[in-house]
Amino acid sequence: SHRPKLKCPFEKEHLDALRVISKNQRGRPSWWVQVVPNKFPAFTGGACPPVQNSGPYQWLDGIGHHEVIVTRDHKRNIAQMSAEETALILQAMQERYALAAKDECIKYISIFQNHGKTAGASISHPHFQLMAIPVIPPDISRSINGSNRYYDENRKCVHCAMLEYSRQDRQRIVYENEQFLAEAPFASKTAFEIKIFPKVHSPHFEIIDMEERKFLADCL
Repeated sequence: SHRPKLKCPFEKEHLDALRVISKNQRGRPSWWVQVVPNKFPAFTGGACPPVQNSGPYQWLDGIGHHEVIVTRDHKRNIAQMSAEETALILQAMQERYALAAKDECIKYISIFQNHGKTAGASISHPHFQLMAIPVIPPDISRSINGSNRYYDENRKCVHCAMLEYSRQDRQRIVYENEQFLAEAPFASKTAFEIKIFPKVHSPHFEIIDMEERKFLADCL
């Protein structure tokens, strides 16, 4: 159930906002997306932590960045927004991603949304979270290592090869536009899993331009 707007902490423009992006609403500019520090961060800023050893185990202090990306609308999610509205959200994500990536300690950045109470969302107002941490999660490491192995064996990007096959096979494509394609994986890890790829070899989400953002927003 939705928390009433009057009691929602995400309804106001926060004075400690790290970034605010506005759009014209009813002829005057109003904030559309704002990035705020997480009130209960899983990771906090600080000096890059040294690796600690405990017997056969290694560990690090929880140093990193944890931010919340809040959209203006109290109920609408991306699926109900226009591509132009979603593109502004993507712009905020790109800017915060690029800034976190400048931290030499950061090795991995994740932007995600918990949708609904069973997914862990404590506030119904649509919002995303950005986490930047000093380690690469095992699943991501395995994916990167697998991509490197494929390239060493075939001298070709594995994602480009998958897209080439998908566009020939036409069995798993969910949606595509001029620049992006959404497909069901050949072997999904979870129900309803969908992956979105740029149609050209473009590995850096944080530097795609305004035109590309519109096409990505449409695909999302």
